[in-house]
Amino acid sequence: MKKLFILISISLFLLSCSFRSNSKIGIGSSKRTFTIHTPKGYSSKEKPYPVLFVFHGNPSKGWQMKLYTGMNKTSNNNNFIVVYPDAIDNMWSYEHCKKAKADIQFIKNLLNELNSKYNVDSSRIYFSGMSGGGLFLSVLQNAIPEKIAAITIVAGNTVDTKFVCKEKESEIPIPFFLIQGTSDFLYNGEEEWGILSADETIDYWVKKNLCDSIPKITKVPNINKKDNSSVLKIQYFSKINKDVLFYKIKNGGHHWPNSRFNANFFVKFDLGEFNKDFDTNQVIWDFVSQYKTIANKK
Repeated sequence: MKKLFILISISLFLLSCSFRSNSKIGIGSSKRTFTIHTPKGYSSKEKPYPVLFVFHGNPSKGWQMKLYTGMNKTSNNNNFIVVYPDAIDNMWSYEHCKKAKADIQFIKNLLNELNSKYNVDSSRIYFSGMSGGGLFLSVLQNAIPEKIAAITIVAGNTVDTKFVCKEKESEIPIPFFLIQGTSDFLYNGEEEWGILSADETIDYWVKKNLCDSIPKITKVPNINKKDNSSVLKIQYFSKINKDVLFYKIKNGGHHWPNSRFNANFFVKFDLGEFNKDFDTNQVIWDFVSQYKTIANKK
């Protein structure tokens, strides 16, 4: 399973970049770091801003994920705050309880920090993650489901609840979006590690969110003929407005599609085809921004 913990955000390149904008927050006697971006024209007096968390892959850092995805530009264009948290030792964990609980507390404290220092719409807090960062969302969905308005996982899946460090499984439905390539090494899951396949992940969320079992399927325009991949948009509509969306990338590899860099150039093994048919950042925002949690306590 060494492939599970690869340098998703191509740090061999990014470590040469000098620009970093980390902030720190205290957790007990330690300090945890994160990178935050407010959109152009941000004002503490205007309408509160939604927030999108972007969790890096393993091993990596938030500022690297910022550069890799280019999500700040999407933030500016759509007027939301984006936060890139840093994992302990650059690795998010879902199965090691001591570490996972420390990460959960970090995110709880970070949410409090955002609410106290920024003009945040607490009913519109969204979580996205790639690879190991996406797997970690299986922990958060059980730990703080009432605070999550929607979830997106890229190049990763949901983890079987028997393997997740938790006190109990949450029954709270959450709108869910999966972006996954059929040639990704995680597409078929990893039974030993409790990682569901992409199809099992979708099935889990379709049932949890009370969606129609028969989806609407459309083709995403194949605008890049050279990437050797194509995309199906698979939509499951929920009876309780908690839809499930699946971008199934035929022959797609382990990537953030159309990211700023092709990770194949920076790792020692082939991650598969790099799809460029859609803007991952924008489709994530278009999906999650439809949803709110029940109450805004801001």
